[in-house]
Amino acid sequence: MARFSGVWGAGMAILISGSALAQSDCPAGTEPLPPALAAWSAAPGALSKGTMLVAGTPARVALESVSTVRFAAPPEREPKPDSFGGVIGFDVQQAGTWRVALSGAGWIDVLVDGKVVPSAAHGHGPACSGIRKIVDFALPAGTYALQISGAAEDSIDVMVTRAP
Repeated sequence: MARFSGVWGAGMAILISGSALAQSDCPAGTEPLPPALAAWSAAPGALSKGTMLVAGTPARVALESVSTVRFAAPPEREPKPDSFGGVIGFDVQQAGTWRVALSGAGWIDVLVDGKVVPSAAHGHGPACSGIRKIVDFALPAGTYALQISGAAEDSIDVMVTRAP
């Protein structure tokens, strides 16, 4: 299993779990997730602290107060002092457009060598999917840091996947 030796906030933990897929007001027979996001509903086991996020696998990430997180670089958007954040490593095996999906509100930065990678597109997840935000990045193969900041809750579901 790969280890991420990048910057972690104190006490950062990643727990793999299924995401909240259905909302109470969603109709029966809601459209299934597109293939690139189909794993969003998966519920695999837990990852230990420092283990990298596995592309295509959703993870519940325990976040910390932004005042205690050691970000790899200052977030592109200044987070509110009472919000939460964290830093997670992930690998890209093949160059292309990669998508970061979050279950809740939060600012997403992807960094390589401490420098922010510009985003290529922003959007929302499919209705009733539990995906609130999607941001795409054009990435060459390599190891990256995913920074989440400005989240309202102390945990968030996240998934990195290759865009179709």
